[in-house]
This record gives sequence, C-alpha cells and structure tokens, in this order.
Amino acid sequence: MVLTVTDGELDLSMSQLEEVPMKDVVAVKNKVRKLDLSNNQLQLLPMDFAPSLTLLVELDLSKNQLSMIPDNIGLLVNLQHLDLYSNNIERLPLSFKELKKLRWLDLKDNPLTPQLAKIAGPCVDKEDCKRCARDIVIIMQEIYKNIEEDKVSGQDTKPAEPVSGPNKDKKKKKKGNKNPDAKTKKESPAKSQQPQWKELELEDKTGGADADIVSSQDLSTPRRGYLCQSLIRGFFWSMFLVFAFIACLFLSRRPEVQPYVRTMNQKLQLFQVEFERYSEVYLSKLLVYVAKFREIWAANLTRFNSFVDGTLVIYLEDFKVRFLDGFAEMKVQINEYLTKKD
Repeated sequence: MVLTVTDGELDLSMSQLEEVPMKDVVAVKNKVRKLDLSNNQLQLLPMDFAPSLTLLVELDLSKNQLSMIPDNIGLLVNLQHLDLYSNNIERLPLSFKELKKLRWLDLKDNPLTPQLAKIAGPCVDKEDCKRCARDIVIIMQEIYKNIEEDKVSGQDTKPAEPVSGPNKDKKKKKKGNKNPDAKTKKESPAKSQQPQWKELELEDKTGGADADIVSSQDLSTPRRGYLCQSLIRGFFWSMFLVFAFIACLFLSRRPEVQPYVRTMNQKLQLFQVEFERYSEVYLSKLLVYVAKFREIWAANLTRFNSFVDGTLVIYLEDFKVRFLDGFAEMKVQINEYLTKKD
C-alpha cells in the first residue's frame, strides 16, 4: 500500500481491512497524528500497534469487529481522542490508566458489562464523551492502586475513593451532613448527572465490580504471578535434589572417592564394636540391678502375698528375655547394614 498523510492525518476508513497494515503504517508513523480505521473488518489490533504509534493524538476505530483492546494501549500517552463506537468490546485493559491526556471516549453500541456501561454513560453528546474519558481513566487508576496495595499487604484491602472530582463531592457531602437542606440547594444539575461513585465500590477483584470493568488477565496477574513463582521454585528445588542425589550416587563409585568410602566403612565398624561393648556393659549392670532387686524382694517376701511375688518375678524374667532378644535383633540389623555398605 502507498499511504498518504494529509495534515498529519492518515485515513484508512472503508478499506475493507481485516488487519492493520503495520508495515506501511510504521513507515509514516512520524507524520501521523490522526489515524482513521473506521468502517473496516478489524477483529484484533496487533501488539506492536501502540508501541509503534506513540505520537497519535486521535484514533478512530469505530464500526469494526474488535472484541478486545491490546493490554499495551497505555503506551499511546499522547492520545486525546479515542472512538470505539460500534464494536464487540466487553471490558477494557487496565493500561487505560496511562491515558492521562484522554479527553474524548465513545463506547456506544458495545456489549459492555453492566458496571462498565454505568461508568461510561450514554455518550450521546460531546459532554458525555468527555465525562466518559475522564471517569474511565479515574476508575482504572483506582483499580490499579488497589491491586498494588494487595501486592504489598498480601491481603485484600478496602480501596480508597477516587482522588479527582468524585473525591471532592465526597468532601462536600461530609460537610453537608450538618445542614442537609443547604446541600440540596447547592447541588447543580450537571453534578447530579455524574456517576454515583459510592455505588461503584470496588469489591473483590475476582468476582466483584473490578472484574466487570477490567480484562480478566489484568486482574489475575498478581495471583497468577505468585502461583507461577511457587511452581517454578518448587520445580527447581526438586531438580536440585534429584541432581544432588545422582551426583552422590555416581561420586561414591568413582576411584578417587573410594578411599573416603573405605574410611567411612571403618568408622562404622568401630562404631559397631563400641556399641556392642557399651551395650554389654549396660546389660550386665542391668542384670546386677535386677538381681539386687530380687534379693530385696526375697528379704521382704513375708510382708507381701506370694501371688504378687510370683507375678512380679514373671514380669522381670519376661522383661529380661525381651530386652536380650531385642538387643540381638538390633545387632543382626547393624551387621546386615554394614554388609550392604561393604
């Protein structure tokens, strides 16, 4: 295509375009301030659209088939006029908060969510479109602020009121509580037409008002980010443990490591000998204590019932047998373990 730019305006309307000819548009991007893509068959804007046209002041995308706006639309920082009339848009990306110079926005004839449609308003005249642009940018800034607070605090927090015009209305309302009649007299018809900001409280972002305004991918980013980080860390730690185990297994079989393995086996054998020696000493002491206890018991046997004496002797003998059997079994297990090590 050979594109002609007249007075900074590039007119591609009614060209039956199914996609934006970015290669040709980028060639004249420094001259373009107004871009008209209305009355085409566009279904999606390319991701390099906004980064390539940061000097745009006016953009007309009306009467297309757009179902979503790119997440990086906020890169059009000089944009003042945006026409999205008669498309298939339901939600807007959170990057609208960056369009601080936006002074005109038309969202008529789009299947907007009820919450977003309430904020956008009817847009039947110039004043409505100005108010739509201002309110959309403000609400996006508030949603972004709440998301950032959630990232810092780690839990949902109650969002603050908008810091622009609606906040001033809130202050006036607080002052007017002392004299309700004076408030009703001072309110102008223009203010009464503005959206009721107290009714647009930002509820839980997974299913509240924010989810009806902003694209789901914008709201799911923090939680999805935490989940991805956890999965990635778990994967790397598991891989580290697996590789460490394999390395130890193969290193133990290398010739240069064999001296250390033999040294460890010798220490285990010494431990076995020491363990047996000390166990025999403790067992002999235990047998001495049992014998002394039986002597004391026999000396005082006349004071107790013979049945009790017979029962206790049986318990003592059973304890000795169980202890010796357990000790012998433990010695067998140690020997088997050392044999496997060798």
